[in-house]
Amino acid sequence: MPGLRKLKKKQKFKYDRNRKRVQKTQELTKNSNVRLADGVIKAHWDARKPLKQNLSAMGLAYDANQVMSWPSTKRQMVERAQGRLTHFNPAIHESHPPAETEAEAELEASTPSDQDDTPVVRALKAQVAQVPVRQSFRFTSEEVRWITQMMDKHGDDFKAMARDPKNIWQCTPKQIRQKVVKFIHIPEQFAPFAKARGLLEDSQAILTETE
Repeated sequence: MPGLRKLKKKQKFKYDRNRKRVQKTQELTKNSNVRLADGVIKAHWDARKPLKQNLSAMGLAYDANQVMSWPSTKRQMVERAQGRLTHFNPAIHESHPPAETEAEAELEASTPSDQDDTPVVRALKAQVAQVPVRQSFRFTSEEVRWITQMMDKHGDDFKAMARDPKNIWQCTPKQIRQKVVKFIHIPEQFAPFAKARGLLEDSQAILTETE
């Protein structure tokens, strides 16, 4: 016996229903279904307000891209990394005082001061300050030795590095370039190399010439 065919009920428009009241009820229901994991935000949350109004009242941003400007080019990112490097090494800092870049100036101008913080923002900052800082990525001593040897021997010729017999990991030119760029952005490991060879100014050329 064949199965029964399911019939879809025809939707009828109800003219006697107050659409404004229905829409308001749906918005309140939608806002009440928001799951708040953070206790600080949950304590200051107003279920009668939509998401953007709640965040604005707490001093939080709905879209971080609209309130803060970030470096949009690799050159600006290298300038910021180079500034961190000179700040890390006192000897380099004395001979090459870091200058404020345009990206840093824009970021500083768009960042609100601590005096403008709301109680919610201050409570969230206190929570973040208590979280232990994770150790960032670092190359092993063997990888640092290999990268520095390749840079000393081939400069910024990543194709030659890929053909070098010491490329035991069989890295492609693109992979080697990524390793060199990452190595330059680690001040603790790149600072001794830059100080010994005077390559502080050349670190930006390695990025710009290979794009």
